[in-house]
Amino acid sequence: GSGSHLFTEKNGVIGGIDYRDIEYDSERFQDFDFLSGYAGWTHQWSERTRLRLQAYASTFENSGAVAVETDSIGAQAGFDSNWSEQLSTSLLVGWVSTETDYLASLPGAVAEDDADAPLIGGSINYRTERHEFLGRVRSEPNPSGNGTMVVNNLLGLKYRYLLSERSRLDLDFTVGQRSALDDRLDNDRDYARIGVRADYRFSAAWYVAGRYVYSYQDREVATDDAQSNAVFLSLIYQPQKSVW
Repeated sequence: GSGSHLFTEKNGVIGGIDYRDIEYDSERFQDFDFLSGYAGWTHQWSERTRLRLQAYASTFENSGAVAVETDSIGAQAGFDSNWSEQLSTSLLVGWVSTETDYLASLPGAVAEDDADAPLIGGSINYRTERHEFLGRVRSEPNPSGNGTMVVNNLLGLKYRYLLSERSRLDLDFTVGQRSALDDRLDNDRDYARIGVRADYRFSAAWYVAGRYVYSYQDREVATDDAQSNAVFLSLIYQPQKSVW
């Protein structure tokens, strides 16, 4: 979760925290715990633009045969801006330093590794009465089921069209590249996803949704690429918000 609080008309504090306790029902992947958070200062620079300066920290621990612990600390600076009623952008740029301890020996590796990585997040959003376009870019360390932290570079595009007051259509495309934070480990992969989703709201709180996703992955250590097709059908209940 995240939140903010203004202590003057233009200045305030921001913060957020994320915790993941992941367990896999497969011997191919390793369970892990991941905790990350940020805290910082925000300043309303103009009527449409807000500046941000924040510190970041995270800790990662896996549950594999080779125990791995990674601690990270960094900082970001950027802005959020509403250029008009239709167009908004945001950008955060920074850097993170990491320290990884291997609690059991890895072939060809020492007991620890220090690395730096970019910490970047940006988005652009344009919407009209029936259309919405969203672009986003990210570059940051992330946990993985392989038992180590990876650097994930991602570019995403999304288009939404309101078919009617009750239904909408989403098209999204994501392309990215993942590599091990420890560059001595060969865990690079390129990936892409294409998704199509349609939903229909048949009451104030209930709607049905269908989604198709095509995924592609090319691992550097594998001789063949991997492709998959998935179809999802959901019945969703979304209660109305109540204000007390």
